[in-house]
Amino acid sequence: DPEAANDKRRLVRELTAKVTAVAAAFEKAAELHAKVHEATVAAAAPHIAKDVGRHRKLRAERALQEREKATEGLQRAVEEKRREFQRLRAEAVDLKKQAETDAPLRPREQYQDELNELPETEEEVEQIQRTEQSEADQVHDNPNLIARYNKLVADLARERAKLDSINEDTQKKRDKLDLLKAPWEKTLRDALDALKSKFGEYMASLNARGDVAIREAPTFDKWGLVIQVAFRDGAPLSKLEAHVQSGGERSVSTIMFLMALQAHMPSPFRVVDEINQGMDEVNERIVFKRVVANSTGPTAPQYFLITPKLLEKLEGMDHPDVRACIVFNGPYNFKRDHGNFDVADIIAKKRRLLSGASAAAADDDDDEEAS
Repeated sequence: DPEAANDKRRLVRELTAKVTAVAAAFEKAAELHAKVHEATVAAAAPHIAKDVGRHRKLRAERALQEREKATEGLQRAVEEKRREFQRLRAEAVDLKKQAETDAPLRPREQYQDELNELPETEEEVEQIQRTEQSEADQVHDNPNLIARYNKLVADLARERAKLDSINEDTQKKRDKLDLLKAPWEKTLRDALDALKSKFGEYMASLNARGDVAIREAPTFDKWGLVIQVAFRDGAPLSKLEAHVQSGGERSVSTIMFLMALQAHMPSPFRVVDEINQGMDEVNERIVFKRVVANSTGPTAPQYFLITPKLLEKLEGMDHPDVRACIVFNGPYNFKRDHGNFDVADIIAKKRRLLSGASAAAADDDDDEEAS
């Protein structure tokens, strides 16, 4: 069929064209692949060189670090040797000075004179040896010397025995003292803790700080208490001394310490003379309030505050246990417009009154016994 033959030829031509195009594409791809391979090979060389350089750099850095460590070790060794050299040099200087002190250099002639005095022959040396040995034998043969030596040895042994006995007795007393010291010191420190707390509380009422510490010493008779106070914010505690605190500050600290100590020192009464002198008004009022609080009540002791003056409207003056006694003293009190005072007459009258009261009491006792 002519038409079918034409179609066949057309298809063959198309197929041939397509195969030719595919072959051309494969050739083009082969060329491109070859170019890519060449480019890859060309690009790989710098990367390889870079990697090789980096590895060489790392090896060089490690080698440098090792060399630096080795150098530091050598430097330390050199420094140690230098210090050792300085030490040996100083020792050599000291030994040289000691040698010059013990055996100072003298002129050669003096050494020559001493050498000339030495024996020259062996017989002379032996003769000197025999002479010295003979003198030594005479010393040992001296009975008085031997007796004295034996006596000294016996005395030494006796004194050593006494020393051992004293040391043993001392150790026993130390052990006994330690047994007594432990409970005593515990009681003391417990009381001190309470005292510190109370003293700090009282000082805080003055917007101040206070502390008490033990001053220890080798012997107990030298032990004592150290009072430390601070009256300004941020100031460190300092020992209560005349050249550190003012007179008012010392007075306030002293009365507060006595108040804190009162609970640990039982006493039927206490007397303080002019403790409020030198205080400012604020502190005096606080101190007086504390005195009243610590000296009133059924179990509190009597407290005598002797002073030439008191502030007005003090808190606590109206307390039923507080008494203000004003002493009228001086020669002007014995001469008044209404007559002169006779002190001897007043004392005699008082004695007669007391005697009459005693006699009356005795009569009452007799009457009771008779009835």
